[in-house]
Amino acid sequence: MVFRNGQKQDYSGGRTADTIVTWINKKTGPASTETACDDLAGKLGGKLNLVYFGDFSGVHYDTYLSVAQGNENYQFFHTSGSCAAANGAQSNSVSIFRAFDSSPVHYSGDFSFAALSNWLETSSIP
Repeated sequence: MVFRNGQKQDYSGGRTADTIVTWINKKTGPASTETACDDLAGKLGGKLNLVYFGDFSGVHYDTYLSVAQGNENYQFFHTSGSCAAANGAQSNSVSIFRAFDSSPVHYSGDFSFAALSNWLETSSIP
């Protein structure tokens, strides 16, 4: 059991050593890893990766971090908005990089917690 912001977090991860460590790190550390644009491609090794391109403050970034803190299916990265164009994205937006098809998949919907969470869930299936 872990406490985050004074709230108890029940364990909901896998049963291997790697998944346990990943869950603890996600719940106690930063939910997203800042990555330089040049290093982004090398970091996207997981099956499901969500990348935020843009400013590291404001409503879009705060919504992105809230989603990242509650989602254990994706690896989360954030990089500057200037990196967006090189990846076919827009600044202050998110894109999914998946290992099982041609990626990225860019999000264009309402940037709310519910809408973004729903998009991640439906986009995790090939």
